[in-house]
Amino acid sequence: MKKIEALLIFNLLIICLLLFTGCGQKQIEELTRYELFSLGIGKMDNQVDLFQIEGDLFNQKNRIYMRDGLFYIANGNSAKIMEFSSYGDLIFLLYNPEKNPQPVSFSSTNSKDMASTRKALPYPLISIGELVVDSKKRVYVEDIVPEDRQVKDKELGVILDKVILRFDRHGNQLEFIGQEGLGGSPFPYIDRIYITVNNDLVVICRIPQAWIIFWYSEEGTLLYNVEIDHMHLPIYESREEVITSVARMIPDLKQPLLYLMLHYYHNTIDESTKQTTAIENFTSRIYSLNMETGKY
Repeated sequence: MKKIEALLIFNLLIICLLLFTGCGQKQIEELTRYELFSLGIGKMDNQVDLFQIEGDLFNQKNRIYMRDGLFYIANGNSAKIMEFSSYGDLIFLLYNPEKNPQPVSFSSTNSKDMASTRKALPYPLISIGELVVDSKKRVYVEDIVPEDRQVKDKELGVILDKVILRFDRHGNQLEFIGQEGLGGSPFPYIDRIYITVNNDLVVICRIPQAWIIFWYSEEGTLLYNVEIDHMHLPIYESREEVITSVARMIPDLKQPLLYLMLHYYHNTIDESTKQTTAIENFTSRIYSLNMETGKY
């Protein structure tokens, strides 16, 4: 009987120990959502235009970027860039006057009674897209060039019509960035742009047969230029007839590395008919490409 009692006590101790250990484990923390501010939809200077005009294709980009507690929004439909404080106050506006009404949140750009940190400046933005802001609050935004500056590249089979416009923290225009650097020729389709901790600008472009990566210094000097087609993607070694797809390319923010997320697919075969029934994703991998050496 004593042995049984001792065994029961021992089991109870083990259970209590397990319960105590389980309680001591870190719980999964739930991120708390805070509603800071909301924006209206419309044409006014502190609103975002998201409506599609009947008969027109809704193909304009809208991008949001946050830096140091400030929110920047590139609104393609209205061809304007808005900067908001963390409380939702509009403190800077760069807008195309042909596509926007006269701003009402600002008395005038030269008014003496207006705080120097609040400005509304007109600029002939055409079709803006990707947006980033560096540590010096310089704004980089994708825009299309006028038709007389667009170039048809027959070799690549694309239209070169994109540039990266730059503005300082006061809204003054700086020299734009093209393929060769400052004042360079237009880019093809721009998929993403990034800013590193050194204020390097990384432009990732897409053409039908490849990806083209341009990496610039803070001064706008072209540091690296790499073209990656499907023939030069990392091969999945253990399967035959694998289909490789690029999901995303993201630069390292501290060193000249480019991370590629690849999805690998294979054909699913029906054993009875020996016919392909579907294409299935069987794995995904992330590789790093050294921009200096061009090797994975």
